[in-house]
Amino acid sequence: MALIAAIAGPYSGTYNGNGIGQTREGWELFIRWHFERLDQSHLYGRSLIDAVYLGGDVSLIFEGIEYASGLTAVAWPFSATVGLMGVVGRMADASSIVKALVLTAASGTTAASSPASLTASKSVISEQSRNALKFAPSVRRVPIEMMMMPYDTGAGAIGWFTTT
Repeated sequence: MALIAAIAGPYSGTYNGNGIGQTREGWELFIRWHFERLDQSHLYGRSLIDAVYLGGDVSLIFEGIEYASGLTAVAWPFSATVGLMGVVGRMADASSIVKALVLTAASGTTAASSPASLTASKSVISEQSRNALKFAPSVRRVPIEMMMMPYDTGAGAIGWFTTT
């Protein structure tokens, strides 16, 4: 019997159906919740007494180590050609900029069911992403931060991603 019920195992990633390739250390999902703090009142001063939930922001951070078309499509979604600006002024959600990002766990690992897959149907490169392309004899590592936009995941349930 195992002493710990740890979850481990690699995930492969696709963006708009194209393989992203290998990453340096996998994928990290970050969630930042938003609240309006109720922290000023005449009875309790500046003590936090309650908060109003106002949604959140979800992002996925990874470092690509295979500089291929799947990774460049993630890093440069504004034009089919890296280096071109594309159309400025487009709304990401209303245009073709957002795409589906899917992570799938390798079978035979403890990660294969926790979750087996994660699908963020509306993902795009984040303005916080620091896309640095190293032109050197070493491996070209591409740091990426994706933002996930909320969408109707089915039956009116709004979310950033679904899992299976």
